[in-house]
Amino acid sequence: MRTNRQPIGIPGNLRYHNNRSICLFARQSRLRLRRIIQKEDMNKKALGIVLAALAIIVGVLFIGIGINQIRGAGGGQQPILSKEEIQQALSASQAETALYENATAGIRMSYPKNWSKEEGEKGTVVFKMFDGAINVRFISDDLTSTKEPITLKEYTDALMQQSIAEAQTKDVKIKAILDKDTTLAGLPAHEWLYSVTLDSIKARGMQVWTVKNNHSYVLTFTSPESLFDTFLPVFKKIIESVAIMK
Repeated sequence: MRTNRQPIGIPGNLRYHNNRSICLFARQSRLRLRRIIQKEDMNKKALGIVLAALAIIVGVLFIGIGINQIRGAGGGQQPILSKEEIQQALSASQAETALYENATAGIRMSYPKNWSKEEGEKGTVVFKMFDGAINVRFISDDLTSTKEPITLKEYTDALMQQSIAEAQTKDVKIKAILDKDTTLAGLPAHEWLYSVTLDSIKARGMQVWTVKNNHSYVLTFTSPESLFDTFLPVFKKIIESVAIMK
């Protein structure tokens, strides 16, 4: 029997929902996720710059699905994660890495070996901890169909504006906390930190992106609010490992 467990990192009004409520929320998350992925495919053909604007919503939906998976493993009324489990997961995440390389996307990076990896089409990949409750997603926009090369500033303005606009259409609240210039793979880049709310989930996220040869490279880290600072160094280590091969 699991005892002395502290429910860390999961919104309070989700911790003690019954299984039926949690499962319903997870099914809704999966349906939303499927529709968004379908929209990504359509936008890829029409206006690729919108593609990465959906990454924040996808990240918070993964959290909802991950909470359901953890709840299913832990039992109906049990707290979800103990401090010990979180610390063990963090230590393992920092201890050993695996190499991910995708020639289609022209990207190479290291990620925690104890995280799961799920690849999509067009070089999209998500690395997940706690069944997705903590996730890092990479996506690339192909901007070669535009008449003129897209600058980093143009892409930054479009990505941030469209991210908020897309969120509003799906009842997702995004609030910018900080955005600033940075570097990614030795290239000029931009990052923003934000809070994001969907239904009962309160999360925080960080996106970092750059543009090279009319392709964007975007990494999105999403976590329950109270676990964000704990796992942010893991994301930063992933960022530091990124190499762009195109």
